[in-house]
Amino acid sequence: MGFRFQRRIKVFPGLTMNISKSGIGFSVGGRGLHAGVDSKGRRYTNVSLPGTGISWREYEKASPHGALPPAAGHRTTAPEGDPQPNPGSPGTRTTSVALAIAGLLVVAIMVLLLLAILVATLKHLH
Repeated sequence: MGFRFQRRIKVFPGLTMNISKSGIGFSVGGRGLHAGVDSKGRRYTNVSLPGTGISWREYEKASPHGALPPAAGHRTTAPEGDPQPNPGSPGTRTTSVALAIAGLLVVAIMVLLLLAILVATLKHLH
């Protein structure tokens, strides 16, 4: 088993500095839903049910090293003429929110399944 180290320090309400063996990261948000940048520079969105240990983390896809955004006024299109999404566009934030909602739904379904198992177990014991 490998050695791990993790420490969270609240900088001020809503902003946390996360210190680990691999470096320092930051996250914004509260219990249940937050987004951040880990010590390796990867951006993520995290959804959890506080106190249960159940969570869902989705990392943003990395852009190729050295990739530059298109020049201002330049429209990038696919060969079929369909516009390609620009990673820096406002639609990226909408995608992150959609991923967070999807993660929350996955967590909620897992909790419902756990509750169903618990109820069935309790009924069986009586």
